[in-house]
Amino acid sequence: MDVDPPLGQSVAQEALDFSRHVVLNERTGMLEPRHVDLRVFAIQDADGEVSVFPGGLTRVALEGGRITNNSSGGLCKPTWVAGAPQGNRVRMTR
Repeated sequence: MDVDPPLGQSVAQEALDFSRHVVLNERTGMLEPRHVDLRVFAIQDADGEVSVFPGGLTRVALEGGRITNNSSGGLCKPTWVAGAPQGNRVRMTR
């Protein structure tokens, strides 16, 4: 079977837009919209209980860009939720 591009050299995935949030452009000192995504921090213990931390890592695209990952020039900023309740645990089923 001929496939263009050859199998294993492409990924079929729907393109989704990340959220856009206002961020401070440190170069210009101005607020501007940027594409962002949030990576949450969670851990699972031996009993299968998952703890989700109040915050995460926000990845921010460069000016005029849509790509948020570091290897393509995106920026990372820690994100914390002020006043988040302590001890939130979620039970995951296997």
